[in-house]
Amino acid sequence: MRVNVNLFSFIIALISVILFLVLTSSNYWIDLSMQTLGWHPLFIVLGLTLATFVLAVVGFKDIKGWAAMTRGIITLAVSTGLSIIVIFILFIGKLMS
Repeated sequence: MRVNVNLFSFIIALISVILFLVLTSSNYWIDLSMQTLGWHPLFIVLGLTLATFVLAVVGFKDIKGWAAMTRGIITLAVSTGLSIIVIFILFIGKLMS
């Protein structure tokens, strides 16, 4: 069975966007993560988006159609944009505290 890295990275990108929206919408998850893990939960989202970016770049080698190319470009755009937003939030948050 062949693993489609391009599709897998697209699914992870969607999961990371949903996780970002959930974590930023409620202060409960931030407090829970700070108490149990000792660090901000957006670091998890940042790690997930960076891993998604790497998988999306690796997934470009198996592209054999316009749909896969579009999915790969969307994955790269989403993971790049989300990682920039998360880095900005974490950096500004460190400056404010």
